[in-house]
This record gives sequence, structure tokens and C-alpha cells, in this order.
Amino acid sequence: MAPLSNALHIWNGNRSETRAKFEAVLLEKLLLHIKTVASPDQLIICHAPRDTDQAEGNIFAEGFDITISIADNPKFLNVDKIVVPQVVDFGILGCRAGLIKADNLKRYRAMTTSDLQQTRMVFPRDWSDLRIYQENRFNVVGCQSLDDAVHKVATEQADFLPLGINEIAQIKTSYQNTHPMLAIEAYHLLYYPMPLQIYCHARHKRLSQALSRGLLDLTQRGYLRQLFNAHYGAAIEACDLDQRTVHRLDNPLLGHGSPFLRYLSPLISKVDGN
Repeated sequence: MAPLSNALHIWNGNRSETRAKFEAVLLEKLLLHIKTVASPDQLIICHAPRDTDQAEGNIFAEGFDITISIADNPKFLNVDKIVVPQVVDFGILGCRAGLIKADNLKRYRAMTTSDLQQTRMVFPRDWSDLRIYQENRFNVVGCQSLDDAVHKVATEQADFLPLGINEIAQIKTSYQNTHPMLAIEAYHLLYYPMPLQIYCHARHKRLSQALSRGLLDLTQRGYLRQLFNAHYGAAIEACDLDQRTVHRLDNPLLGHGSPFLRYLSPLISKVDGN
């Protein structure tokens, strides 16, 4: 594909700093690899958040060309788009550890799935995860924002804030000054299929095909895993996955015909006994 004369616009907002960096670097490397752009200067990456689900799902109408989002994201349900089929994150976003109050840590050691369902799981109301936990019969507390969710855990208005193992350590550190009593729960891993995929504007059929071929090539060469490990390796290691009990949840956001309904992240396949 010949380099485009105009810049490509990428939306990279409404995600943690850790995830935003990984996705921006991945898309830059991938677009350079398939020669869609000749230099990073042709990429304009917007990190600005959108305030509502509707606004987030409307980014292609704003003129953006590419974003990365969860498979079957309901925010994009009725949006004309093209989704590149490959998973870009090895399913890490569905691997969830909990942010808790440190002095409650020991009581989680012997908990079963049923016990965890009784704890107060807190989520911002605009997070897709909230519905996943509700439909898996967890006791869900809704709130306004991540700041509010962290505050509710710190003040014992909620018990457990599930966060991706790629970002939980960074998020905990970012609140260290205001909430030093928080800890990462050490004994459990909540898992559901929630892979990330590249979404393209509907006009980019050829680009989406090139992205798919390029991503497959980078995966086969081992580059995708190298990039993934460079960004997330330390965070994954810090979570001590082999010391955790894996609790599998269904993801009701995935369509009935989704190829990801039984997707198991390779990050936990050995831990989970598969």
C-alpha cells in the first residue's frame, strides 16, 4: 500500500496511561511496518477522553481513522466500522486482579468464587465491565469515575476494584499519595474473554486488510510479544499469577457467534491448568 498523502488520525483516549502507551507504540510500529505511513510524523494521536459512551462510539464520525477497543464493544454496536480480527493484547485486559484495602488482605486467602460474588465489587458506571460482573451474579457497586471507585475502596464503601493486571500496579502507584492504605489482592485472578482489537473507519477496507496481514507477520516474527513484554512484563510478573486461583467468568458483551466466547488468554493457560 502506498503511503497516504494525509495524516492518519488515531483516537487513544479513555484508557490508563499504561495501556495508552502500549497501543500508541503498537499502532505506530504496525503502520510503519505495512508502509501505510513513511514516518511517525504522519500519525496524529489524540489522547483526549470522551465524556459519554455515545461520544466514544462516535469517534469515526469525528474523522478518526483508527482506534483500539475491546471485542464487540457495545459503544460501537451500531457504528459502521471494520474490525481487524486478530487480538493485539493476548487477552490481558480480561485478566483482573483486585485493588483492596491493605488491612483486609488476609480475609481473601480462602475465598471461593461464591465468596467473591458476595464482596462489593466497584466500577464506574460507564465501564463495560460493570455489566459483566452483574450478569455473573457479583455484588456490584456503581460509581461516577475511577477516582470515585478508588475512594470507595479506601473508605470501605466497597471492597474490591478489579483492574487489568497490565495496569493495576500503575494505578495503585498513582493514588499512593492520596490513598496509601491500598494494596493489590494476592490470591485470586478473575478472568473473562475481553480481547482488544483494532477498529478502523468503514472507508478503510484496504487499510484494515493490510493491518491484519501486518499484525500476523509481526506476531509470527515474535515482535508483538516482545513489545507486549517490554510494556507489561514487569507488571505481569509482579502479580505472581502462579500463586493465584483463577475464577472464570462469562462475557455477555460478546455476540453469540463471537470467536472469542471461549478465548483463553495464553497468559493464564498454564496457571489455569490448560
